[in-house]
Amino acid sequence: MCNVERGNLRISLITMITLLATTFGWGQQPIVFDTVRLNPLDSYLIGLSVFEAEGGYRVWGMAGDGTGDVQNVHVLSFDTNGDYLSEIAFANDRLTWPGSYAPVTRSTAGGFACGISEFSGGDPLVSLYLYRFDVLGDTLWTSHLFSDTIVAVRKCIQSANGDYLLVGLREQPKYAFLCRASQSGVLMSFLRLSNVPPFFAMSIAEDADLNLFICGYGESAAQNNINNANLVKCEPDGSVIWRRTKPRYSNYTQVVTTMDDGVVAMGSVSIPSIRCR
Repeated sequence: MCNVERGNLRISLITMITLLATTFGWGQQPIVFDTVRLNPLDSYLIGLSVFEAEGGYRVWGMAGDGTGDVQNVHVLSFDTNGDYLSEIAFANDRLTWPGSYAPVTRSTAGGFACGISEFSGGDPLVSLYLYRFDVLGDTLWTSHLFSDTIVAVRKCIQSANGDYLLVGLREQPKYAFLCRASQSGVLMSFLRLSNVPPFFAMSIAEDADLNLFICGYGESAAQNNINNANLVKCEPDGSVIWRRTKPRYSNYTQVVTTMDDGVVAMGSVSIPSIRCR
């Protein structure tokens, strides 16, 4: 949720967390608190991922300085009452981008991990990194995976075999990518999803057999670049098993697997406007 004051473009980070008081039984209404953390530089501060951690919550987000030249990843800590405790900002001389929808993952070694794209308007190269964080949200290490033209990371998860899997969009030419890195941050592969027309990969999930589900949305010149939702099932090496698409004006932003080996994709559908004469 964002609170915008037009004029000076003051945007707040608002983290809403719902807590269930289990001691009161299932009939008890949940306890809800709203936490607001303003960016002291009067620029946007947007929360992207939240995790319950020792002593409260860790929130990953992005903030700028209002100029458009600075965009850094921030990790904020809140206590169990939703009160702000501390904040770590990872300053960078380039713009940074970890993804859009819950891009951070827990690490089996403890702490957290996410992919980071670093870019700037005057430099055509984008660098892709893997960041590892400790339980407090501070970096353990950062690993440069590679540099290329536009490489926009969207989601990072850790495979059951320990590898980190990153998905997003690479262009030009435009295609969805699957990047695999080791637990120590060594690049193992960077794959274009085979036999799949161009689409924006937004999220990834893994089933019990290590097969991958990647969702996003595609564009078609024949459809005047109108979005349509895509869900792709791949083998661990990126080979496509099947692909499902939805009608135009739709997109998927998140995908998760279920306990009965199913898959759930979430997103949105836009109803096109109808012009009457």
